[in-house]
Amino acid sequence: MRTALFFTAAAMLMAGTIGSANAAGDLTVRATELEELVFGTDENTGFGMSETEYDVETGKPYRLEIAAGGFHEFAIMMPELMNASYVVGLEVDEIELKVGNLYEIGLEEGGEIELTFVPIRPGSYKIYARDMENRGMVATVNVK
Repeated sequence: MRTALFFTAAAMLMAGTIGSANAAGDLTVRATELEELVFGTDENTGFGMSETEYDVETGKPYRLEIAAGGFHEFAIMMPELMNASYVVGLEVDEIELKVGNLYEIGLEEGGEIELTFVPIRPGSYKIYARDMENRGMVATVNVK
């Protein structure tokens, strides 16, 4: 009798009828495309940003293209965001890299990358060009 009860419970677990998780985001679906983040959009100064704020949710995959506008080289920093996210991959020139974590991206003039990530911790996080924050080279990612 106990063996039959055990196998019935095991079958129900495998079928998902009991004990199923209720995740807010389905990581098997295509990542949501965010507006491209371009550093150096102002043709007069070579500074400026295409976007300054993003709103995302935990447990959902996002794809963010980050580019340098062609006037300067930028060291793109986002250590707090990456510590609060699962990095799915980073694509550069059709080469996809699987990385565990990411702290800095060096973009030469006209360079671009595509970052796919899943936020796992709520909060507000900065993506910025190192040593250029005082020139407005900062975007905020609000994770709910």
